[in-house]
Amino acid sequence: MQDIEEVREQRARSAAKEKVRNTLGVSRKQFELMEEARFFGVECRMSAHPCVDGNFDLKNICTAVDGIRKMTRAESAGADGVVAFCKINLRRTTDRTAILKIYRLIADQKLRAVKFAEGESLGDALFDAAEVDRLLQNHGGARSWTARDVAEFSGWKPECVTGWCEQGLLQATKGKRGSFCVWQITEEALLRFCREFHVASDLAKEGKTTSRKLLASLADRGISSVGSQAVGTSSRGHLIRSGDIARIIAFPPT
Repeated sequence: MQDIEEVREQRARSAAKEKVRNTLGVSRKQFELMEEARFFGVECRMSAHPCVDGNFDLKNICTAVDGIRKMTRAESAGADGVVAFCKINLRRTTDRTAILKIYRLIADQKLRAVKFAEGESLGDALFDAAEVDRLLQNHGGARSWTARDVAEFSGWKPECVTGWCEQGLLQATKGKRGSFCVWQITEEALLRFCREFHVASDLAKEGKTTSRKLLASLADRGISSVGSQAVGTSSRGHLIRSGDIARIIAFPPT
């Protein structure tokens, strides 16, 4: 009876990885990084038992999360807003070491949430975005995105962004995102690209015209685009150098 009661108690507390991930509100990849960072101490592990599935002590994990919740600071976030814990991953920076350091700071309650309400999962906890980015940079991490990430928030086509990377117009490095090969673009490289080039389709939209008409007008003035990629009988991804636009403004056609 004592053995049965012990098994019953362990089953009530234990959980496999999937249940822990769902409770925390994090992805499989993020949970793997948390494990690598030793986010939860040895007290959150259970000895293997033939009658118990899972070797995580869910009760102690929830206690640790409650400790992080209780340390939520009363201050408001800065001008850059907030970032949820579930978004502090390798999409925000490609520097694995920096991410692991951030997780340790949160686990040790040295990096405190600005909002983490009762009943919310750890993945929903909000942190000061500027503070997170500063710490990532201090620990060797610079914010970076894949070509698809850049396409999503810019409105550009992913194929165009990839093409600019391949041509060296948008500085990027090849890396891995899970099992996929991706282009990784730092914030600095993207800012430099935006200073050096303007996307023809964006200029056309601002001028309430079409890309075809805009490119023809520029060609009449001796200005050609760069970075385009053929698509069937047409092309897309045309870029206009900022210097050429400045020349038109300085010396408009008579």
